[in-house]
Amino acid sequence: MPAFSKSLKSYDIKSRLQVPAKWLRVLPAFGEGNYEIQLDVVDGIGLFWQFFCTIRRHGHRRPSLQSGEWLRFVRDKYLEVGDLIILDTVENQFRGTKLRIRALKLAPDGQWRDV
Repeated sequence: MPAFSKSLKSYDIKSRLQVPAKWLRVLPAFGEGNYEIQLDVVDGIGLFWQFFCTIRRHGHRRPSLQSGEWLRFVRDKYLEVGDLIILDTVENQFRGTKLRIRALKLAPDGQWRDV
């Protein structure tokens, strides 16, 4: 699966992550009448996280990761405006996790590094 990326905005680090709609192609399906799904993911350094993704009930289905665990992820990784989030898949037979969410910060040498 190709990776999807997003540069973090102020709203993303203070409230919830507004997920680009194209990410819906790789997220588990929302069942009929369901507007929230649980995402079990691994991050870029191998830690497991559980997020809740919601979509709007009416109009554009814009998904977002809800504040609870997302804000803990932001704090634990010291994320700031301009840092990158990348969503892709990874095989993990131990836990069955298929989604990976990577948080990257720009290092002093100009390279993006997983945190």
